[in-house]
Amino acid sequence: MIFRLISTTAITLALISVGQTAQRDPSPLPAEQTVFSAEQMTVNHPIALPEAALGILRNDPGVLATLRAKKISPSRLAQSWFMASEVHLAGQDEADLVVMGIGPLRGANVVTFWVLGRTRGEYRLLLLTSALSLEVLASKTNDYRDIRTVQVTATRTLSVTFRFRSDKYVPSKTKEEPR
Repeated sequence: MIFRLISTTAITLALISVGQTAQRDPSPLPAEQTVFSAEQMTVNHPIALPEAALGILRNDPGVLATLRAKKISPSRLAQSWFMASEVHLAGQDEADLVVMGIGPLRGANVVTFWVLGRTRGEYRLLLLTSALSLEVLASKTNDYRDIRTVQVTATRTLSVTFRFRSDKYVPSKTKEEPR
């Protein structure tokens, strides 16, 4: 009788524990993408660019030059020229964007990256760079995650680490290696 009481109590406690764990631990969100490459044909968690972000891209000199060459009005800039993914650069409150140029904005082993910060619903350009790859690092400067880019040519590999200063990312560390 005592054995049955102990067994029943143990099983009941185990079931309660499992139920409480399941309630506290909702299914995890997919991990945000931190590495982006010109060799990618898509991003892990693509999003449509919000109109406010697309407005910033419409004013980019490189985008404007491509639009002029193709005789396209900036107001007709296509979403299909970009891939975007949300990242959190300075905490979980605001979702920032890493945007990659594709189609007519993509080069051979190089792509233009725009990093757009979002504060109180407004986007601003934090970094504009062209590279083979861009990585959002875990390390932080002034509460923003650092960013590293890699450029590769026939003769060298250049790695640049950007740190957040004041209102934008600036180069802070450069490493060049011959190929």
